[in-house]
Amino acid sequence: MTAPSDLHELAQGRVLIRSGVPRAVRKKLGLSLAEVAASVGVTRSSVLRWETGETAPRSAAALRYVAEIRRLRRLAARMPDEVTG
Repeated sequence: MTAPSDLHELAQGRVLIRSGVPRAVRKKLGLSLAEVAASVGVTRSSVLRWETGETAPRSAAALRYVAEIRRLRRLAARMPDEVTG
């Protein structure tokens, strides 16, 4: 069973995922699908399907993915545009 705080985080995370932010952040940082997938503990094809909107991540994988995207977004925000192209 999912705790209420996790449910709230999951709902917010799915909005973030549908926004296109994860792909934009990944590309800005020059990371591959495989690299993001490895950091989350899922397959490259899972991340691709999430980024394209074909499927949505579920449960624990969704929470890990959202946490990683938020971490990467903070990192990207601190980088000058010249570095990230």
